[in-house]
Amino acid sequence: NMFNGREYITNLEVHYNGRIWLTWSPDYFQVSVINVTAQAVTCRVTNICEQTNYIMTIVYEYNSKEERKEFWSYLRDISQRNHMPWLIVGDFNTVLKQDDRIGGNPIIIGEIIDFHDCMEECGLIEIPQSGSRYTWSDRHERGRIWSKIDCVFVKIEWLDTMHVYSTKFLLEGITDHSPVIIAKVISHQVKRRKPFMFCNTWSQHPEFLNKVKETWRQQINEGIEKKTERDRDALERTQIALQQCLRDQNLQREEAKSYQKFRHSSYMAELYLQQRSKATRLQQAITQVQDKYREVQTDQESIAGIMVDFYKELLGKKENQRTKTFNDFLRNGNVLTISQQLDMLKPYTEKDVKKIMFSIDKNKNSGPDGYGGDFFKAAWTIIWGDVTTAILEFF
Repeated sequence: NMFNGREYITNLEVHYNGRIWLTWSPDYFQVSVINVTAQAVTCRVTNICEQTNYIMTIVYEYNSKEERKEFWSYLRDISQRNHMPWLIVGDFNTVLKQDDRIGGNPIIIGEIIDFHDCMEECGLIEIPQSGSRYTWSDRHERGRIWSKIDCVFVKIEWLDTMHVYSTKFLLEGITDHSPVIIAKVISHQVKRRKPFMFCNTWSQHPEFLNKVKETWRQQINEGIEKKTERDRDALERTQIALQQCLRDQNLQREEAKSYQKFRHSSYMAELYLQQRSKATRLQQAITQVQDKYREVQTDQESIAGIMVDFYKELLGKKENQRTKTFNDFLRNGNVLTISQQLDMLKPYTEKDVKKIMFSIDKNKNSGPDGYGGDFFKAAWTIIWGDVTTAILEFF
């Protein structure tokens, strides 16, 4: 029941943390364990659909160079005994090439020689890679270190009997490692969906305002899943930009903020889904619910209290206590005059919002949603209320 009908193996029997977990669908794969160590799990895999067999080793090496020597011997032993196609994938906790790290200490030959020699002796080659060049970072906002320590190898005989495969390392999301997808290369080109972008000439169409008015009246209820998706997209956009300029500290700070925001919304979404999954057992009314202490409550007053507590945690609550600053300390430097302070406290008005919106050049690049300045100007008579409310609420 742990993986919804999927089968799994771990190395819990040889390491208390269970550092490696492998799951698979029995409808598509047959997996039998060959051996298990604290740093690797090796098994024989049968792809039922393609009727192919191969050996696969899942890797999670130790951080210590001395402890990794045992693993290099382990790979050499498998290479000598095995004559089947062989796939090796995982976290090697060390780099293979001298350009596999940005930041931190320079890579020296002594750091990579054991890894390099083992790959040579075992006849292993790295599968072509796309996506993120570096697969791990320490996530520090300053002086961040990026490394390629996650790899996918095959023994050279793989190329004689198996399909051509490629690897794609995805954005790291809320972890410090990039997930990897290993996929069979398809010969035909896959068309990519282009992002939406508003074309300024559409605003000149005689039906433009009618279409905007009709669409703007539709009610859209965004749930917590949608918010989580939006936060994830924002994190991905930042990480894509960061991949192009890894040393940009502004992007690193922005990525750190997006990371925390997505992590929080993911956590809240998980809580929400847990609550909803329990409620699906009920028919027309919620007659019982489990609180955070895993105790089942059946009376309506207790159920109502649990719901209120959940949404208080989800939406937050007003904080009455504030840390007081020392006024004498603040007066040591330059301070605003009373007149300047009053100007700073003045709320923005609808007039201010319109002035700013109409000052945007209609040919300026659109935002992430694809809408540029021309759309807002052309449709202002319809959308001004919602747009103004959203902006004023933000400030």
